[in-house]
Amino acid sequence: MKGIAKGRPTVGMQAAGSSFFHSIRAERRVIVNDRILEKPIPLLGGRRSRPEADMPKERRGSLWGSRIIRNVSMPSLLPYVPRKPNGTAVIVVPGGVFQFLAIQKEGTEVAEWLNALGITAFVLKYRLAPTPADDAEFRAAFEASNFDIRGIAGYIRQAVEDGIESLRAVRRISRRYRIRKGRIGMIGFSAGALIAVNGALKSAPKPRPDFLAAIYGAPIRAVKATKQAPPLFMAFADDDALVADNCPALYQAWKKAGRPVEIHAYAKGGHGFGMAKQKQPSSQWPASFEIWLRGGGFLPQK
Repeated sequence: MKGIAKGRPTVGMQAAGSSFFHSIRAERRVIVNDRILEKPIPLLGGRRSRPEADMPKERRGSLWGSRIIRNVSMPSLLPYVPRKPNGTAVIVVPGGVFQFLAIQKEGTEVAEWLNALGITAFVLKYRLAPTPADDAEFRAAFEASNFDIRGIAGYIRQAVEDGIESLRAVRRISRRYRIRKGRIGMIGFSAGALIAVNGALKSAPKPRPDFLAAIYGAPIRAVKATKQAPPLFMAFADDDALVADNCPALYQAWKKAGRPVEIHAYAKGGHGFGMAKQKQPSSQWPASFEIWLRGGGFLPQK
């Protein structure tokens, strides 16, 4: 489209023959680096999960050199819309031990990469367990917890509910974003993978994702996949002390149900690599996932 400059916000006017702009019922859109900026989509009617007086303020910061968000009490979806969408949509579910969202390396960076493939992405901000407002107190408490989530089971259930609601929301707005039938997927990282898998297995057929990806994450307890379970892509590092032992069981659950599943166990990469370009075998997962998407008919063949 003429008159749109990359790298800085510009306003894209409706162009002749541009049915996409008609489809989202807007005549003006801000475009940055081939992404159409959209406002967040509130879930649960925009209701908060905790009373105002008892609710820690949502806080943004960084952990291990990557941006995070804490104390989310109002779930929402952040749309990432490519200029030339191909009809596929993916809900991106960041991890963070249900205490924060690794919003950069497991959220926005993933969405931007999906946009480059023509995929419309929705980053899920799900409800979290409350953490100290002070960053230093949060870091100390988190590091002392040693990734123990036994005391926050109620918040995990909430997060899974938000995952299921995000699927309902994307299906409701699929015409608006020109998403094709049978091409709504979900990709989860670490705790986000637990949300995605449990959501896919617990949801009714209508909101269930058409395809699923679990990146270095799997339910702690054994799950039973059904004949309706969506095709599953899995990737993790064998030297991941947190989830490497759980991932093969998830693979076997899909195999026992006779459902399509592909697993990549990379020799090195640790936990939480996200979209980071490490000099490790695990950095190959995006390329493998793209091939899997095309082979499954969720992306057009090149």
